[in-house]
Amino acid sequence: MNYIEDLNIADLTDVLPIYYPELFAPGIVTDSAYTNDRIYTFPVIIAAPSQDRVCLIIDREFYASAGSPSVKTVEDVMALYDFGIEHENKERIWFLDKKANRYFLCPFPLFLNLYLHGNGYSLLDLGYLYAEKDGKIIDLFETDILETCYASLAYMYDKKAIDEVFYFYGHWPIEPEKKEPGLSMALTRLSEVTRLSINDHNDFNRLYKVMFIDDYELYPSKYLLPKFIICDNVNVDRAVITYGSCLKTGN
Repeated sequence: MNYIEDLNIADLTDVLPIYYPELFAPGIVTDSAYTNDRIYTFPVIIAAPSQDRVCLIIDREFYASAGSPSVKTVEDVMALYDFGIEHENKERIWFLDKKANRYFLCPFPLFLNLYLHGNGYSLLDLGYLYAEKDGKIIDLFETDILETCYASLAYMYDKKAIDEVFYFYGHWPIEPEKKEPGLSMALTRLSEVTRLSINDHNDFNRLYKVMFIDDYELYPSKYLLPKFIICDNVNVDRAVITYGSCLKTGN
């Protein structure tokens, strides 16, 4: 704290909320801006993108034949699954068919996460199945959401073209002679799609389309990063306004 007095650094704790209340908006982590419960540095908002969103991978011919629909919910995914079971490609092979080794690869944790999010839940613990909804912590075993989720999975398993395998991306595209389930559509995470284990990215992109599922905030992680100090003088308010204007305009 001695350096604050020695350098005559201004205390901005009470000034910043007046001129820049957006710095303290809900959802912004402000801890790093404080020193002994006071703010002595003008902070900026840092927004980090979501790096691990749930994605759908789907055979491009499959997707085009289905009408290139918007895929935002579990119901949209299941509609594509039904279409693949009931329709053939140009080579007269079903888009989804166990005998043709063409599967919907659907890891249960991803399907559950997507299903819960579509019903207003945010999964907190996959092991004990706790989730948050409307600001409350909920034991999912005390709801009917797991039963309905399993019912949706059972519906797809009855059609025998689904597998829960976590796929090894180096095995793409489909190789009918392989024992590993062949990919026709899949749920995965963005971090998995970008792995270097894809043998040929050009061939993969030619065969498959990748899209985000569900509506997520693009930059969900926001926090304050201390940026500038301001000397304590009679024009602290003016200095705060000036610094803030420079940050907004980039000047």
